[in-house]
Amino acid sequence: MPDSTWIKTEEENQKNKISTWIKQNRNTVLSTIGIIIIIAIIVVMIFVNLSKNKETAEKYLFMAKQYYASGNIDKAIEQIEIIEKNFSRYPSYDFAILLRGDMYYSIGNFAKAIEEYERAISKLKNKDLIPFALYSASKSYQALKNYDKAIPMFKDFITKYPDHYLTPDVYSSLALSYENKGEKDLAKETFQKIIVLYPQTTWEALSKEALKKYETKNKK
Repeated sequence: MPDSTWIKTEEENQKNKISTWIKQNRNTVLSTIGIIIIIAIIVVMIFVNLSKNKETAEKYLFMAKQYYASGNIDKAIEQIEIIEKNFSRYPSYDFAILLRGDMYYSIGNFAKAIEEYERAISKLKNKDLIPFALYSASKSYQALKNYDKAIPMFKDFITKYPDHYLTPDVYSSLALSYENKGEKDLAKETFQKIIVLYPQTTWEALSKEALKKYETKNKK
């Protein structure tokens, strides 16, 4: 078995070989180190720039919300347009395009709200926000009493997001849309479904109350 002296000699030989190779390839080694340093600097700069842009986008979104809260829709939209043009890669972009739909909805411009929500559905990068855009577009059609558009969208929402916390409200909106369209049997069927799916909730209570008018009509 080799003794410790042999091992030390081997280690020294290996170090000498490495040292010799470095001396013989000094320019290559220095160039490689330089490239690594440059890459590290670029990575740091990109990270800092991305962080800075993300913060800037968030500031514009905050300003948009403030203008919206104060009732200055035009100024709010200006901030959103800045985000769209310059910061579309950042999370604030998704929230900004949804907010624009909400702004039009809040002032009763449901047609424009639908346009913005449907555009958002196709452009949202954060897929968790799509249900909110779909829900809002459906409610906008309902507000316009365009039940031929609202009903399929409510049904589409239920199919895609059966466990979403907005789904009970979607069922209720679907039932009311059927009712307002004159499709009483489908409305009654939907209210009954809500009772089965959401027992001991406000949705159950509201549906039971809504069904009373159908029971009264049947008695007559």
